Amino acid sequence: MISSFLKKYQFQHAFVIQQENKTTRKFDKVNFEKDHPDIFEKLSEELIKPNFAIKKELKNKKSEQVKKLEEIIEGQKLIK
Repeated sequence: MISSFLKKYQFQHAFVIQQENKTTRKFDKVNFEKDHPDIFEKLSEELIKPNFAIKKELKNKKSEQVKKLEEIIEGQKLIK
């Protein structure tokens, strides 16, 4: 996953990525909620998590505002 990310996004700065595997335990929330809906509702709380995405911007992509301004400028050049 990391290697595909690095291939897709060319970075100009050198950096080091380290991976470390750790053993953890996972709580089966889905089955617990099915088996004990009253306890689940009592103990659970709603959280807001920010979601970030890294998107590669196209260098030659122009916004609609820029396109409209270019059309206006081009139109003004023809009037002269």
